[in-house]
Amino acid sequence: MTLDFSRCRKVWVPDESEAGGFWSPPPPHVEIGVRWIVNNPYAMLGDDMGGMKTAQAIIAAQFMHDLDMIDRVIVIAPAAVRPKVWFDPDLGQLIEQVFEDKLNVVSDYHVKVRQWQHGPAEAKPLKWITSNYEFIRNKFNLVTLLKYCGPRTFLILDESSAVRTWDSAQTEACMILRWQTNAKGRPIMGKERCGRILELNGTPIAESPMDMFSQGNLLHPSILDCKYITHFKASYAIQTPVLSSHKKDANGKALPVTDRYNRPVLTIKPGMEGWTNLPDLQARFAPYILRREAKALGIDFALPSVGYDVTLNDYTWKVYNEMKREMVAWLKSGVATAAQAGVKMIRLAQITSGFVGGVEAPNVGEDRLIDGTFFDGGMASEGIEWIGREKLDFALEFHANLLKRDPDAKLLTWCRFVPELKRYLAEELKAFPDVPLGAACGQKVMPGGSRQKDERETALRLLHPKTAPPGAATVGATQGTGAIGLNFTACRKVLDMSYDMSAFKKKQGDARTNRPGQTGPVSTFYLVAVGPKGQKTYDHHVMLTRLGKMNVNDWTVAAWVKALTEE
Repeated sequence: MTLDFSRCRKVWVPDESEAGGFWSPPPPHVEIGVRWIVNNPYAMLGDDMGGMKTAQAIIAAQFMHDLDMIDRVIVIAPAAVRPKVWFDPDLGQLIEQVFEDKLNVVSDYHVKVRQWQHGPAEAKPLKWITSNYEFIRNKFNLVTLLKYCGPRTFLILDESSAVRTWDSAQTEACMILRWQTNAKGRPIMGKERCGRILELNGTPIAESPMDMFSQGNLLHPSILDCKYITHFKASYAIQTPVLSSHKKDANGKALPVTDRYNRPVLTIKPGMEGWTNLPDLQARFAPYILRREAKALGIDFALPSVGYDVTLNDYTWKVYNEMKREMVAWLKSGVATAAQAGVKMIRLAQITSGFVGGVEAPNVGEDRLIDGTFFDGGMASEGIEWIGREKLDFALEFHANLLKRDPDAKLLTWCRFVPELKRYLAEELKAFPDVPLGAACGQKVMPGGSRQKDERETALRLLHPKTAPPGAATVGATQGTGAIGLNFTACRKVLDMSYDMSAFKKKQGDARTNRPGQTGPVSTFYLVAVGPKGQKTYDHHVMLTRLGKMNVNDWTVAAWVKALTEE
């Protein structure tokens, strides 16, 4: 099979030369990846973020169309990724990678259907449909999309960690896209609806080996040979009964929690103790995953991170300690689980960020809380009590000093919490009215009433190497839903005001600036709240986890108690 890579469009790579950059053909690792995709009808491309996974998928699809293997591509991506990374006719990857001699017709399937095309009108078209996981959760939207699936359809799941939760609505929707269904509407795994599938994921295991269950079965059920989640857990997880917090036997020992069939409810042990037979799991996936690390691909612009201590004032420290004492008492009561503790500790993180409040829904994961779903519902301050601004003031002074040293500096600032980000943006606007300001978040956060998609558009153009204006610029963002997939390589200064324990989000955030297109070293700074006498706070333990010195899965209730009582 001959693939003519000379047809690939050269991409402008910025640098600091007099010309400002150079036109580059695809690097060698792209050719290897493209050939691998063409030769594997179901596969995962797991190159590190910034490894040009999207480009490899687009180039491979066009070659497969030439070889009469496919006639349509359906791309499902996160909502934050779909419009800018895929569909955008100016800045998207598709417009950068389509062949000049091939007709590509690209339709964006969302609330409003949009379309553009590129190439000679008389040529046989390769048809693309881009959509997002959140949109196809709706059954009506999904049914409409099913009409375009067939044996010659190439299904691409971008950021396939989005389907790592085996029983979520979006995972179910992707299963139905991939597999035909029975009379009850259940997927018949192995009976193809889309003939080919490619999963793109720089972090295949975002949280635990459990992430591979759905991703594997979407590729092909023969990989895992575990049709049901119970089979997967029996093969790879070490489970222990969940003990009741109030039911005890005659000796005072907690009794196991049971389901409606009187069977014990099991939970996976925390940390690596909860997993077994992982070499077998790795061996099963090895033939279907191509993964190359960023450093091996020449992507390593990041300088070592620099931390700054931010001293909490006496009032904030008092509030923090009152909350900490409540948390320790609750943990020691014996009614808390490690998972519950992780969610409750968000309150301590809020205090170090200068506020407390928002609605905390029971049994809701931390991701939904930190993305702002349960904080203020998009309102400016409803349910929020502001108690301090130590990190905010430090960040504003940091930015002022940065601009004194470099009046043209571009700054990317990460905030964990939506209310915190809103306040930061408002204060930035007051302190630096002449510096262009943008925001990338899962909801509208900019002062002034612009639409959310307009905010992301502005943020991308401020820090994208093709559109960044001369002079200074600032973007505030939340990691995860806020800026996933965006190219911010016009920026070399990054400030983490606050952060959570997710290594996945950290890696995603780092890859916004440390990726191809970057022209110089990237400096990252993070703020750690400390007590008036330098006492450790929750920030200290979160940062240890983010830097890989602790494992979030090893946080038992006892570990939380130890962390909170250590100063």
